[in-house]
Amino acid sequence: MEENNKNEIIEEQVNNEEQSTIFAAPEQHTDKGKKSQNPLLKKIIAALLCVALLAGATFAVVKLIPEKEPEDVNINQSYQVLNVDPAQITKITIEHEKGKMVITSAMVENDEKELTQVWSLEGYDNSLIDQTSLSQIASYAAAISAFGEYDDDGTVDYGINQPKIKVTVEGTAGDPYTITVGNETADGTYSYVKVSSAPDKIYLVNAGTMSGFIVEPLELAISTAIPKIEKNDDNAGYFDSDGALSTFDTLTISGTRFEKKLVFKPNKDGAFSDYATYICTSPLMRVAQGVEDVMEIFKSGVSASGVVSFDQSAEKLKQFGLDNPEWIITISVAGQEYTYRITPSDNTYTEYFVASSTDRMIRTVTISNLEFISNEEKDFYLGFMALESIKEISEFSLSGDINTSFILSYDEDNEVYIVKNGDKDVIGTDFQNFYAEFIQITAIDYNTVSTSEKPSLTLTIKHNNSNEDTVLTFTKISDTRYQYTSGGNAMGQIPATSYDRLLRLIEKLIPA
Repeated sequence: MEENNKNEIIEEQVNNEEQSTIFAAPEQHTDKGKKSQNPLLKKIIAALLCVALLAGATFAVVKLIPEKEPEDVNINQSYQVLNVDPAQITKITIEHEKGKMVITSAMVENDEKELTQVWSLEGYDNSLIDQTSLSQIASYAAAISAFGEYDDDGTVDYGINQPKIKVTVEGTAGDPYTITVGNETADGTYSYVKVSSAPDKIYLVNAGTMSGFIVEPLELAISTAIPKIEKNDDNAGYFDSDGALSTFDTLTISGTRFEKKLVFKPNKDGAFSDYATYICTSPLMRVAQGVEDVMEIFKSGVSASGVVSFDQSAEKLKQFGLDNPEWIITISVAGQEYTYRITPSDNTYTEYFVASSTDRMIRTVTISNLEFISNEEKDFYLGFMALESIKEISEFSLSGDINTSFILSYDEDNEVYIVKNGDKDVIGTDFQNFYAEFIQITAIDYNTVSTSEKPSLTLTIKHNNSNEDTVLTFTKISDTRYQYTSGGNAMGQIPATSYDRLLRLIEKLIPA
């Protein structure tokens, strides 16, 4: 070794009890008893070394208690041992325990007529592979920084003969070269590395950098998001002025989580209030809620956490449980159907396998990106019996257990409601307070029963626009429940206490 390299080593004299260091050769880490001595000192030393390396200090790192002779090892702050222009690399062959990968590159003319380097993973569709990941691997293969080195005289086993990683690099300039990665130092900070251009040296290289070579093709797949539905000439009318999907023809939900298929559509036929954006048409006619959350996946796409398959073959769908998933969501837009198949990856229900018709791969998505995923059928039903704004109402009438009618109009000049019960006045604010309570009555059970009983009460709401009347009926089905219908459709059950309170509130409104 040259004399100037000797001067860069700082030796420390201690007693005969040897202590291991992160820079010791592999043979110095075999005595487990000695390795466990004085752990606090080791932690302090390791912490100081990390600070020194991360802070980029310019002084030499101290080599503690060297067992090799000073002239056999050179310990420096980071220095370059390999530096190749990645633009000159045309092929990188990587071999490790997970398999073999071949990365190639070519100079391609872009839209601006400029040449740019494009990386490819041999055997895979380039449109599915992340270019940034490939170029990052190329940067690892193009430049090696070492934190120390040994003269390799063949007497020490650094793991090079049975390497963890072997990287062969070919290019347009110079001869091909090989990077061989052997064992790691005892603390896992560094790997022992041989570069074919310096066959007599073993380098200490950051182990984290070398681990960047240990990847599988699936880890290199583009995994930013499952694509959204794109606007085109055929479906342009379904998008808003900002270019976002705003409506659909139908949206269906099925799968093992649901006993029956749910079918939703935008509320365009006036069967329900203008405030009901979506309605469920099957298996039950209901005002719907939560449809917006489901629609969002088609509107914006879904961020993915990973990729498990490059294709959605029948074999792969079965492998990941997507042949019979918990969720099958299909939306029809301008006659074109788009589908998501979703099922949990394990019984923790924190991550899901997702296959989308807008994608070619099968991905994983975390639960945080699937807000609706814990919903059941009942969670998609809005329990309110009526959603009319009080400003829409011209008449509110009842027959059965109570027979009365209220006529409403709005005095815009004084900003008050004028309410009549027959020829008598009702205080407008009293009716408003009643109506606020009325519209908060919600179903507690969506199961319905067949009954031949006559309704106990029929409630009709007439509108001051062209909308059809809203007709609700209430039929007693038990001592504690009333079943209500809307437009003749049995909708659900409300507590008998809510029904009784409704009658009491109406009676209080009727002038003496």
